[in-house]
Amino acid sequence: MNNRKIFSEERISHDLTQAQSLIGKTLAGVRNVQYYFESEKVTDDIGDIEWRCTDGTVVSMFLLTDGESVGADTLPAEVPLAFDLQVGERCSWQAEDLLSSLTANHLVGENIASVQAHVDCHINYGYKVLSGFKVVFESGEFIVYYNCGDDGAALFNQLPSTSESIKSEFLESLL
Repeated sequence: MNNRKIFSEERISHDLTQAQSLIGKTLAGVRNVQYYFESEKVTDDIGDIEWRCTDGTVVSMFLLTDGESVGADTLPAEVPLAFDLQVGERCSWQAEDLLSSLTANHLVGENIASVQAHVDCHINYGYKVLSGFKVVFESGEFIVYYNCGDDGAALFNQLPSTSESIKSEFLESLL
């Protein structure tokens, strides 16, 4: 069994460390693993994303099994094999250029200045989750990848929406 996306409290600092391996690197591109149902793009979930740098560094970011958290590692993104649910209902995935869909191709060749944890504190329930990552470039522009209700989302130069019951913050360290 592949444990890559299994949630655990112990992995949170490790995931941030993996994501922060992008710091100081020059961006070569970002791909997302887009889901298609019956050949139609499912736009409410961008899937896993894969950051590629000019020195060969690769970092993937993905949703974890708890439905609220994200994880990261220094492996390529996994593109699942297509399959049929039943006749005429095909599920498939394709690796696509995320920068093009975000209208952010100009970030190729830019240096990554910081990677921050996007932490949500659920006020009514008293717990925190690592719900995303904010990758900031030397220009000050940024991309946020986060878990948006069990769907992967990416925002360019925009922060996720807020909620009265959740306090969100960006942190350099989780210690």
